[in-house]
Amino acid sequence: MDALLNTQEGVVLLGTPPLNGRTTLLYAVLRGHDAYLCNIQTVEIQPEMYLDGVRHNQFNPLEEGADYATTVRSILRRDPDIVAVAELPDASTAETIATVADHDSTRVYLCIKADNALNAIAAYVKAVEGAKKAAGGMHGVVIQRLIRKLCDNCKAEYAPTADILRKLNLPADKVKRLYKKGGQVLRGGKPEVCTVCSGLGYFGQTGLHEVFAIGEEEREAIAQEDWASLRTALRKQRLPSIQESALNKLVQGVTSVEEVVRVTAPRKKAGKPSSADASKRAQPQSAT
Repeated sequence: MDALLNTQEGVVLLGTPPLNGRTTLLYAVLRGHDAYLCNIQTVEIQPEMYLDGVRHNQFNPLEEGADYATTVRSILRRDPDIVAVAELPDASTAETIATVADHDSTRVYLCIKADNALNAIAAYVKAVEGAKKAAGGMHGVVIQRLIRKLCDNCKAEYAPTADILRKLNLPADKVKRLYKKGGQVLRGGKPEVCTVCSGLGYFGQTGLHEVFAIGEEEREAIAQEDWASLRTALRKQRLPSIQESALNKLVQGVTSVEEVVRVTAPRKKAGKPSSADASKRAQPQSAT
C-alpha cells in the first residue's frame, strides 16, 4: 500500500462488497497523501465527511443537465494530482477515466463494487468497453471486506483440534490456541451477560485487505482478458489475499473461525473469472 501511495499516476481500483466500508476505505487512502502538497479532489454524490485540504466536489443528480461522467471529465482536465471518484454509475464514467485522465501525472482512485481483485478488474474492463484501454492506465487494486471483532471482555480461549487446523491450513506446531465468542463473564463465580457486547460475543469490526500493484505483466494479461494469467501474475507478487488476511486475524485472536468462514466462504456463483464469463458477470455499479 505504501508503494501505491508514494506514486501519483494511473488508476487504482478500490473495491468492496456492498456495506463493507467503501467510503471509509476511500478516505483512508486519501489520508495517505499530503493534501497540502498535492491537489486532491473528489467526486461524490454525498460526502460523508470533509477532509482537510481536500476539495470535495458534490454531484447533484437532480440538477438539470447533470451528468456524472461530464463532471469527472471536467475535473480531470484541470490536471489535479489526485482524483477520487466515489461512484461508477455508468460506462461513460469508466471511459472518461480510462481515456481523459493523464495517467502519467494524475492518480485516479475509482470505487467499484467487487469482492476480490479479479472481479474488480473485470468490472472495470467491462465498463470501459475495451480491455486494452482499461489496462493501459491501471496501476493497482485494493480490496476490502469487513469482519467482526471478538469482544475482548468475554472472548473464550480454546485449543483447536488437528482437524480444524488442517481444514484452515494452519500449522499445528505453531497455532496452539484460538478464540471464540463468549457473551458471558463470571462475576462472583456466576455467569452474567457481558455488558460490553450485550451478549453478542462481538464488538466492532476490522478490515481485511488485499493490495496488488498492476505492472506490465498484469497489464498485458488484462489487455488480452486472460484471467488465468492475471491470477498467476497476482499470486507471484506473494501478497496476502483476503483469506490469508482473515486467517492472520484469527491467529491473532481478533476474530473467530465462524466469522472467518462467514466472510471468506465463496459467494453464490462466485469463482474464477474466465475470458467468457468474467466480463458478463461484472457490471458497473455505484458505491454504497
